[in-house]
Amino acid sequence: MFFDDFSKIDEDLFDTVLDEDFHFEGVIKNTTSLIVKGNIIGKIHSDNLLILGPNALIEGDIYTKNLQCFGKVKGNIFVEEDAYFYIKSEINGNITTNLITIEKGSIINGLIKMDNNNSLEEDTKKLKEDNKKEDNKKEEIKEKSIEYIYNEKNGFDKSNSIDNVGVNNNFKKM
Repeated sequence: MFFDDFSKIDEDLFDTVLDEDFHFEGVIKNTTSLIVKGNIIGKIHSDNLLILGPNALIEGDIYTKNLQCFGKVKGNIFVEEDAYFYIKSEINGNITTNLITIEKGSIINGLIKMDNNNSLEEDTKKLKEDNKKEDNKKEEIKEKSIEYIYNEKNGFDKSNSIDNVGVNNNFKKM
């Protein structure tokens, strides 16, 4: 299902629509069809059709099954099947896909890599590994934050202890 004009898209046919006033920082993971009209700083993972509206600005990597881009992307794009870049789309990053259509007037500043899923699977695997590392790092920060908050709440001062190297486990009451 490809559209020649963004204004002709019936949004009721899509499961999720993120409007022009939508601004988000982080990772969006979506299993259904998605239209993004706003700004996202971070990664998008879509298991279905992803449409970026003419005012959309994505600053981060995109992984999706199918892409129709009317907007701007500053990041790498990984598309399993079809990627379509309309006349005013602007991409500053690399594109990996199996099938690509670029309309005259689109701006692509990056490499285009086409393969029948071999390199795409490798790129996808690397992207998922990177995301897992990022999630683990966030979880570690969250755990340290919880420990710090707990210690602050309960008046423990761990700064003078040698617990970090496993020698001393004494907490001082503040």
